[in-house]
Amino acid sequence: MKKLNLFLFLLAISLPTAAASQTGSKVLKSAGQVSFSKGYIDDRFDINAAGTNLAYVTVESKGTAKLHIRDLAKGTEKSFDLTKTTNEPKEIFFVGGKSMVAVAVDAGTFTDYYFFDFSGKRLGLIKGVTDIVVKNGVIITYKRISGGGAQVHTVQHFNPEKLKKPEKSMTIRGDMRGRAVIKKQSFDIGYFSPDYSIAIGKIIGTYDKKTDSKTPDTIGMYTMETKKLEVGNPISNNSIWDKTAYLFYKHFGFENILDLKGTPTVEGVSGTFRLSTAPHTFSDVKFDYQLGRFEFSTLHQKRRAEADGSIWYSMMVDPQNPITLKNLKSEKRFIHFFSISPKTAQTKDMGRVEAPQGLIAWKKGGAYIAVMRLSKFWTVGSETLELYKVR
Repeated sequence: MKKLNLFLFLLAISLPTAAASQTGSKVLKSAGQVSFSKGYIDDRFDINAAGTNLAYVTVESKGTAKLHIRDLAKGTEKSFDLTKTTNEPKEIFFVGGKSMVAVAVDAGTFTDYYFFDFSGKRLGLIKGVTDIVVKNGVIITYKRISGGGAQVHTVQHFNPEKLKKPEKSMTIRGDMRGRAVIKKQSFDIGYFSPDYSIAIGKIIGTYDKKTDSKTPDTIGMYTMETKKLEVGNPISNNSIWDKTAYLFYKHFGFENILDLKGTPTVEGVSGTFRLSTAPHTFSDVKFDYQLGRFEFSTLHQKRRAEADGSIWYSMMVDPQNPITLKNLKSEKRFIHFFSISPKTAQTKDMGRVEAPQGLIAWKKGGAYIAVMRLSKFWTVGSETLELYKVR
């Protein structure tokens, strides 16, 4: 018996790594790295959509913070002091189509957003909102207030050149459970479209005297700008509808949601892998890789779509996945990057980076992806930020 176990052990370690043969995934080429030894680089960073600039924050051991804007083509950068604003940003992002970067700062229940140009000049401040998205050059803010027996949802549009005052302001109010009355119809607010232009929820059925019963609840879509409530199809199962609504509610601002439930198997998944394609609508993800090789809890996706409409996501290989255990093959731990089309739900393998241990934070923009390796004991940053070419 001991000889048999020894044979199996030697066989396992002698077999080649299976990762490349199993997926055909290419190893991404390094495009350089950023290092900072006087403290750390914060794990909040961003690459603009065109892939021309990288924004990141360095924090010295004494607490001094600087925001850096790097020209990825030239390798040059500008930096300016950020300490008075924050040394612990909640988020950093570029404002699409503008030489402008936003720094989000935790403000308790809400978030404050500071806007800078690439020279460090502060262009404006939007205080106390729940979320911000940028669409077609417009900064859209969303704020949700709950209290005093009511819910208030406010959506505002800002011109990036004039941040002091919103160009549009729209509000919908409901009671403490989120129920609004619109032209005598009871509308339960569930969640919002990714750009906050539409509130999606349930129109509560009414009592029908003829049948002495309640009519079915129906889907409702309330357009914030026109204040019109559109009546949709009847809801056949309220419990399932509510669970799905909560999934969308948790992923506010996401253009499409990847939902992976279950456990990995040799065949793929004992559960479901789906992509939202419209409110309360999903398609099964079409993939040509071995899904069972991955640790499902590591699924991470970009919130906003690329210029071509695709959504990027990543997963990490589980070295002890059921496929390698079955085949007695060794398996290195990699992070794999994928893109998926919301129109077809078809996935493309975009490449991989070796990740032997720890966690990974990443951002993608244009032809670049920035990767930071984080320790499970220290997740706020690292001394190194790596860059890779993805095409």
